Amino acid sequence: MILVSFGLLAASSSWAGLRIYSTPLAEADWQLQGTALICRLTHEIAGYGVAEFRQQSDGQLVFRVRVEQPATATAGEARLLSLPASWQHYDEGRDLGDLPVVPGEIPFYLGESGARRVMAELEAGLFPTLIYQDWVEPQDVVRVRLSPLGFAAVVGEFRACVEGLLPYTFEDVRQTVLVYQSNQTRLSRAQRNRLDRLVRYLRQDREVEGVRIEGYTDSLGLSRVNRVVANQRVDAVRAYLLEQGVDAKLITTRAYEETEAKFDNRTEAGRRKNRRVEIILSR
Repeated sequence: MILVSFGLLAASSSWAGLRIYSTPLAEADWQLQGTALICRLTHEIAGYGVAEFRQQSDGQLVFRVRVEQPATATAGEARLLSLPASWQHYDEGRDLGDLPVVPGEIPFYLGESGARRVMAELEAGLFPTLIYQDWVEPQDVVRVRLSPLGFAAVVGEFRACVEGLLPYTFEDVRQTVLVYQSNQTRLSRAQRNRLDRLVRYLRQDREVEGVRIEGYTDSLGLSRVNRVVANQRVDAVRAYLLEQGVDAKLITTRAYEETEAKFDNRTEAGRRKNRRVEIILSR
């Protein structure tokens, strides 16, 4: 593909100036930070901000750039190019197209396909470069260059991190519901498996501030017996979470009366749904 960047840069001569941001080659590198919830591969751009590949347990790879000077609402568009270094024997670079400049601290954002394209350019040893009209000084053109140096050494670790991500997110475990048979208070194997899933998430997410356990009951039998059953169900869930290492300070509990049921206790379907414990996470 014919490189259009030279024409774009030549046109900038009618502007007040061209400002270039890139990290010196001797200092250029990529840093990996990873947990079972998120993997991040970051590159600091001297005097400008941080470029980042990130993938969370929802499975979507994204690329974004966080800047020190937030973009304004009138920033417009940027051109994304992939350029060779002066010592590389490429006839031309590649035009990767335009992308909108989003107002705020993260003006540049690419979804899965765009992020993978930028990653491929870096693996090929090229320099993905953003060119746009400056939102602070509109008479200037800004060029922001990512360096491939050090990228190949860590991109494999990034992919290994992605393979180790939990296959569920906070929204997937924010509310866990356990449904019981009549008078059942002990946890079944299936219920313990669901709680194990929740525990695995809690071990990774330090932003969870509370684990609320709420027990409900149906209206069959004596109300005082139902109250005891609801409390026993809640206590059993709390005890299991504590056994698995969940911090007791995070946990609060409440067992509701049959008159506080979530569903209609006058129907079999409603009573079946009311024999439940809900575990609700908060951040």
